Amino acid sequence: MIAALDAGLAQLYPPEQRFGPNLKAQHLEAGRGTFLIARDNGRAVGSGAIRLLETTTAEVKRMYVEPDQRGRAGFTEIECWGEYLTSPSSVCMEKVF
Repeated sequence: MIAALDAGLAQLYPPEQRFGPNLKAQHLEAGRGTFLIARDNGRAVGSGAIRLLETTTAEVKRMYVEPDQRGRAGFTEIECWGEYLTSPSSVCMEKVF
């Protein structure tokens, strides 16, 4: 899944606009996050890391969803923030629980 994510990002964005590889293992250590695999009937269809930013706010990093499974997760587009403000190709989304 990571290889598919990297290949897809390489087709869409120049290297300076690919933020996912900035994710390091220490960003997820000590309860600050985790890496997850989504499955549909046992088939891995998505993956991504969740990194805690604040007590009630987390960032999804390195998210990938198989093309035939996209559009089913309930996210809505929001204004970009942080390092993504200067990236014209970034799309920021949120999901409120």
